[in-house]
Amino acid sequence: MRHLHARNLLVLVAIVYLPVVVWCSWVYVQTGTFGMSSQRGEHWNRYILPYIEQYTEDRPMIEGFRDGAKGNVTIEGVVQAWFWGGMKLMFSPALTDLFDMFKIERPRFSYLEGATDLERAQGMLQGWTGQLYVLNVVILGCFYLLCLKGIPETPWPLVAIVVAVIVITGPVGQAKYRLIIEPILCLMAARGLKIRD
Repeated sequence: MRHLHARNLLVLVAIVYLPVVVWCSWVYVQTGTFGMSSQRGEHWNRYILPYIEQYTEDRPMIEGFRDGAKGNVTIEGVVQAWFWGGMKLMFSPALTDLFDMFKIERPRFSYLEGATDLERAQGMLQGWTGQLYVLNVVILGCFYLLCLKGIPETPWPLVAIVVAVIVITGPVGQAKYRLIIEPILCLMAARGLKIRD
């Protein structure tokens, strides 16, 4: 029985990470870098630091994007940036990509007024797209309650993968970065519903 569980776990991990290998291979063909992104220092200076500085200096993130980061980082700013980045990762609506695909106008989170993620989130609630975002957050909230209930029934390596993705993604969390862990989240939710193999 233990061999069966180990095999199932290996199959699941292979299914989850096969798209990652394909993506990294595509990035390598395009840029010569085998990784999730070809950005290194640029990503840190242009995205990570401005996200942190919005909490360190009460400086709107868009100013950091436009003018460059100053490099002023505090532990409190890092913790807040990672916390709110995790919230964005887990609750960002995948609808945004659908809107972009069909060229539907929508608010752009990073360019909204406000010094913090929470202030900008209020700007996302305008109009009919905002109503869809609220519905999306409610549905995701119910889904994550099932995930939490299913954690004790989920193999710890899978839970560790979810936690690692949340931590690694950091302040720049978006729905597209959640894609890699969604199969695991579905498994956790099924365990929360007591759905068995």
